[in-house]
Amino acid sequence: MFGRSPPRPLLSGLSAASGNLTGRPAAAGNYTLALKITDANAKFVSRNVTLRIKEPAALAFDPLTLPNGRVATSYNGTLGATGGFPPYTFALKTGSALPTGLALAPTTGAITGKPTIAGTYKFTIVLKDSKGTTKEQEFTIIIDPYGMSISGPATISGAQFSAITPAQFTVTGGTANYTWSVTPALPAALLLNSKTGVVSGNLTAAIGNYTVVVKVTDGNLQSATRNLVVSITQPSPVSWVTPAILPEAKAGVAYTQDLIVTGGKPSYTYALKTGSTLPSGLTLAAGKISGTPRAEGTFKFTIVASDSQSPKATAEREFTLVIKPAEPLG
Repeated sequence: MFGRSPPRPLLSGLSAASGNLTGRPAAAGNYTLALKITDANAKFVSRNVTLRIKEPAALAFDPLTLPNGRVATSYNGTLGATGGFPPYTFALKTGSALPTGLALAPTTGAITGKPTIAGTYKFTIVLKDSKGTTKEQEFTIIIDPYGMSISGPATISGAQFSAITPAQFTVTGGTANYTWSVTPALPAALLLNSKTGVVSGNLTAAIGNYTVVVKVTDGNLQSATRNLVVSITQPSPVSWVTPAILPEAKAGVAYTQDLIVTGGKPSYTYALKTGSTLPSGLTLAAGKISGTPRAEGTFKFTIVASDSQSPKATAEREFTLVIKPAEPLG
């Protein structure tokens, strides 16, 4: 048996069991304990023992710094303490505030959450032990900007009515599940793909410069923007792509030739210039010369292409078609 003689309560905070003296002393000082050991035959021996309990170390914070954070990114920092009499509690001093979006757990000292605004934040924490002793300490948390940015063209330009080369916008940083948008709306017939960040389409709006803001929003609902200027210039003139010398034909053999122009405003119509005629057996319709030529020879004729503007833009070209003789029979 392990105990004190004469029987009195042990020092507050300590207990004796199975030959062990355990616990957390409640007060400092020098204490004399009379220890008595009794065996199964009721024989015993006793001895006085002096127990010296030192004052606890001064109440202090440990660590004294907190990690930096980033906007919209989960933050985890923990306040700690040494000395004094545990357990401890942590509280913000009146008038102090954590970065917006963060919270302090008073019993663990954990600072957690998702900060919403970048900046340098200073605040004071009050540490208290179980005896009511307090300690104040100023801390600093730096919240870095989110760090999301857009890359892509600053300008999309081209002649009115032309198709643009698709323009790709990309994002660096942020969290997956991006959504693209633009304000104000792009000029008519241009489209920004909300999933891929690609702008495509035709420059059908009025001539001029249009400034819009391309925006990407990530999975944390954070966003980045980039200015874009759409510049629409005078339409290019209607011009022929089909060469003036057409592929040869053969009398009595079906013939087809597409007519192609560029520039102006699609779609296009085609007509023979007044006074021009096609070789016998051929017709002009839906942008094609087709049919079965009936006679050999070299033929010249002029075709006028017109676009869809009002008034229409036109281009004419004189074509030469050589029709070879038919193959002789057997």
